[in-house]
Amino acid sequence: MIFEGQRHLMAKYHPIEKKHGSPVVSSDMEGNLDNRQVQERIHELFGFLVRELAEAMQELKLKPWKVEEKPTDREAFINEMGDAFHFFVEMCITAGMTDEDLHRAYFRMHQKNNQRIDSGTY
Repeated sequence: MIFEGQRHLMAKYHPIEKKHGSPVVSSDMEGNLDNRQVQERIHELFGFLVRELAEAMQELKLKPWKVEEKPTDREAFINEMGDAFHFFVEMCITAGMTDEDLHRAYFRMHQKNNQRIDSGTY
């Protein structure tokens, strides 16, 4: 459902982005990681993702060097994380990943990390 929703947004945004010079990738090129345009788009999306994560981090008000504690705007933090997730999912789609690929990769690493912890590697 998330990947489907992102594809819907991509169909709306891509004509606008293309008009403004973004390296938008057509669906027939998605997943061709050797294609320069695909790599350029992933680089661009990575930059957007990092910026959104930085915006989320800025919502965290507690700093170890400050005496005054300010409350965190939880909703603003969540919204910025949602923005970051949009770019992450589009990066996955552009790289040719499916939601099933991401699910498998996540749980493969989850299992591997558990094994590392259990074996004392971490």
